[in-house]
Amino acid sequence: KSYNRTIRELYLDDAIESFKKALLFNPNHALACNNLGYAQKKAGRLTDAIRNFKKALSINPNLPQVHNNLGVALKTAGYINEALESYRAALSVKPDSAEALNNLGNVLKETGNLDDAITYFRKALSIKKDYADAYNNWGNALEEKGLPDEAIANYRQALAIRPDFAVAHNNLGVVLKNKGQIDEAITCFRNALAINPNHTEVHRHLSMLKKHTVYNDDISSMETLNSDKNLSVEQKMHLGFGLGKAFEDLKLYKKSIEYTIQANQLKRSLYEYSISEDKNHYDKIKKTFNIEFFSRHENSGFPDETPIFILGMPRSGSTLVEQILASHPLVFGAGELVDLSIIAASFSLLWQKKERGKGDHDYADKFRNAGREYINRIRVYST
Repeated sequence: KSYNRTIRELYLDDAIESFKKALLFNPNHALACNNLGYAQKKAGRLTDAIRNFKKALSINPNLPQVHNNLGVALKTAGYINEALESYRAALSVKPDSAEALNNLGNVLKETGNLDDAITYFRKALSIKKDYADAYNNWGNALEEKGLPDEAIANYRQALAIRPDFAVAHNNLGVVLKNKGQIDEAITCFRNALAINPNHTEVHRHLSMLKKHTVYNDDISSMETLNSDKNLSVEQKMHLGFGLGKAFEDLKLYKKSIEYTIQANQLKRSLYEYSISEDKNHYDKIKKTFNIEFFSRHENSGFPDETPIFILGMPRSGSTLVEQILASHPLVFGAGELVDLSIIAASFSLLWQKKERGKGDHDYADKFRNAGREYINRIRVYST
């Protein structure tokens, strides 16, 4: 399989040229446009791929696979909302497309809509029962919901279907690591690397778990990979952190800090940050949630004493406080949940209307409903 994959990659440029020649003979050949776009996507030329997928759909909008391919390219390029539209378009043409259902679930998971995502993964599996990718993605959603045991069951199901699924081996290893099952996690990471020795994220996870006492094949493999000029920024970042940890273990601190600084710089390049935007954001929070606001809405919430919120600065010991409280038989420690963020996001349109001088400024019912929804959501974590 690995040999065939290499051959396919070697001939991508030739394939692209062949599809272009086909389109010279027939510019309105929708499938040729799709195939050209698919080859360009595989080659990392996302802008060209998106253009050709759209051209194929302008010729024939009733091609579900093209809608799905466009969604994949848009998601990879970071256009999440547009990707959602493409997957929904694919399902409007072919409602039983397991691939589109799985991809739609994946995007919903990334936007924090975990329950909706799981619904789509289940739908995909009801159509295609041996769909390893859907089991793996379902596992990711469950892990984000704070349900590690259920996530593990889904990763194992994905691997029962496809034993050479390196990504699922890695994901299983991460959850086992978080549960403290270190030896089992290391085995999973080893399995992943046996399938794909160039999986840089797995190298990083393995390096973080091991105590390196001598310079070994693991470190050598990471250094060799790190010298590959074709690696992405994210791949080099993973290797930098892995090598930084390895050389710290070996007490080669100069080398360790060089790799760690490099990895941090690469990490920083992967996202945009503006301190002025943050300042404006917090100024709005202070302006909106002032004393007058809380006085006006003092009795607006949902009167239920179920939640225990632990507040603190990052790394201030809040996890330890949770563990102490959760040792009581009537307290369950649910970890850091995303539920409140998801509920809060639903208010964004209301705030926008308020800023424009539109809409009702009395949120009593909305706050009460939000509180009720939060209680309903967190009850699933514990009986």
